[in-house]
Amino acid sequence: MRLRTTLLPFVIAGLAACQSTEPTTDESTDEPTASEGTGAESPDEGSADEGAASDEAADDDLPLEGSGRVEGATELGEMPQGGPSIAEELGMDTEDGDTDEAEGSADAPESSLTDPTNDNPIELTLTAERCTIEGHAFTGTSTMETVGNFEVFHGQLWIVDGDENVRRFDMDLTDGCRLTLDTTFGEGGVMDFERDADTISSGGDTLVVSTGLFEAYVFGADGTMRYTCDAPSLGHVYVHPTGEWALASFMRSEFNRVTFGDEACEVERGAVEFPVFRSGQRLAFIGDQTIIGGTLAEEYDGRNPLSVGAAEGDGLAWRHGNITVRFDDAGYGYVHAIEGCGDYICVLDSNMRRMQVVRPDGSGWQTVEIDDVLGFRYPWLEDMDVADDGTVFIVAAQERDDDESEENIDGFIAVLTGF
Repeated sequence: MRLRTTLLPFVIAGLAACQSTEPTTDESTDEPTASEGTGAESPDEGSADEGAASDEAADDDLPLEGSGRVEGATELGEMPQGGPSIAEELGMDTEDGDTDEAEGSADAPESSLTDPTNDNPIELTLTAERCTIEGHAFTGTSTMETVGNFEVFHGQLWIVDGDENVRRFDMDLTDGCRLTLDTTFGEGGVMDFERDADTISSGGDTLVVSTGLFEAYVFGADGTMRYTCDAPSLGHVYVHPTGEWALASFMRSEFNRVTFGDEACEVERGAVEFPVFRSGQRLAFIGDQTIIGGTLAEEYDGRNPLSVGAAEGDGLAWRHGNITVRFDDAGYGYVHAIEGCGDYICVLDSNMRRMQVVRPDGSGWQTVEIDDVLGFRYPWLEDMDVADDGTVFIVAAQERDDDESEENIDGFIAVLTGF
């Protein structure tokens, strides 16, 4: 099972509209209602059971065109007639971020959180080139289940496929981007595991395939599996650039420290905590900084906003993410990937179909509508990674136009340039 949050905002907004007797708007804040939203999903994955339930909802993955604006929709997660919210009826987590019902509460304590200022803006022109893929075609029935997390490791691209196995490709970047399935890997280029693969991370001579909750599979520089790192609730593993250790967590502010030995790993549970965050969605080691993205512990207007920042002691050296208006250009719907890209830090947010390019001191940023860069209509942006030579890769899935067949989703891998 791939543990992801899945929120179908347009479906929910449509349900709310059907129950409403007249169009409703939110005049009390600057934040858009569901009729004005951009498709943000729930910012907190919650428990494994909640993630599984969300995955079942994701299988519908309705095609969404344009802005997805729904006339007469209420604020996401609310029912105009009273009673439980639609989000609650669908079994979704409503405690964090974009699904909060407590916005504007008169009892909400005063918050010290403020919006960041773009004092040193970035102006990049990015271009994308799709890679030619030989030996396998990524196709599926859901944009969120066709291609998965991936990692570039020692000149090869490792990727979780739609069956939650791992495939490995040889890369040729001499003239464009060409990926060829490495048939010496696993069985004909694909390796399955005792539990479904979810995420991949690497550093130095160590690559780790995580299942998201339980064990992880540790590979060496030669691409062969060395051992299984088995620990209850290990979580997603983020390997340090040295390859000697990692931090691991399943959507919490506390992280386990994992040390990789020659034949086994050692796990120190709850060794590192980032108390400024309520939950950590993604973590990355970039330069001498530990960058975290997730929901903040401190509330603003009755909700826990999403932000990305560099850890420093019990706080943050800098923070990026709009607070007062969630759907602002600098706001986040979910943090799907954090990578160092050129001189900057790139944060991928598939909910918003965009990438935030942030200076490493947080002093400025640029919001990139990545679907426009890729030339896609409404893609799901699964992951991004950067090779040792600085090449930036991104993985996306897109529904075919004018194709009503069941398996009408194509997965793509592309190279981004312009950083």
